[in-house]
Amino acid sequence: MLKKLLPAVAAACLLLLYATAASAHEHRTVHGYTFVVGFIQEPAFEGLLNAVSVRITKSPDSEGHGMTAESASEETKEEDKSGGMSMSMSGHGHGGAAVEGLESTLVVEVTHVPSGIGREMPLAIVRDDPGHYTAYFIPTATGQYTFRFIGTIEGTQIDETFESGPGRFADIEPATPLQFPESAASGRELESAVRGALESAQSAEDHALNAIDDANSVREEASAANTLAIAGIAVGALGIIVGAVGLVAALRRRTQ
Repeated sequence: MLKKLLPAVAAACLLLLYATAASAHEHRTVHGYTFVVGFIQEPAFEGLLNAVSVRITKSPDSEGHGMTAESASEETKEEDKSGGMSMSMSGHGHGGAAVEGLESTLVVEVTHVPSGIGREMPLAIVRDDPGHYTAYFIPTATGQYTFRFIGTIEGTQIDETFESGPGRFADIEPATPLQFPESAASGRELESAVRGALESAQSAEDHALNAIDDANSVREEASAANTLAIAGIAVGALGIIVGAVGLVAALRRRTQ
């Protein structure tokens, strides 16, 4: 009996985990399609591998009808066959069909809001999970992020931006609380330390160059003074010679 219950318990735990994760994502209807957007791992931490996660299904209203009793029964049967959890997750409670093939028509632009730095990333399908797409990256700065989806869905132009924050999906948090036994310096801290060291080295080099310039200036001034001194001595010697010649000439005139 216990062995029979284990699959159901495991499936219930998985569904609970999914519901918890999905509740941290933002749900929005865009041109008849339901977007469920967030980080694939939440809480989301700086310096740890994460990904944009977007699940896209057709909104029930856009299909012209909701889930019928027959289709609900069929889905229940499929869940029973897989131990209580449908692998396709068929809209994950939204009643819409998963939209596939968007990895070739849709991209996501990820932007770190505080710095304004952004990058466009391709979307990749998630195996055995139709309608679910990801774009993996390592967030290297804490704070708020935006995910802007650009392209087309079944011919419909899409340009929609989702922003992290309360009531939507998680901001990136410092990883310090997870580090043990010692906290490691973050990428930003290392960058700041390297920048400080480079600035100090540049300042020291500038002071050294200024000192060399000052020494050269003193040397040039000393050389100029030496030249002037030599010129003065020469002029003085010439004066003495001229005076001596004049004295000799005067003495000769007296003796005549």
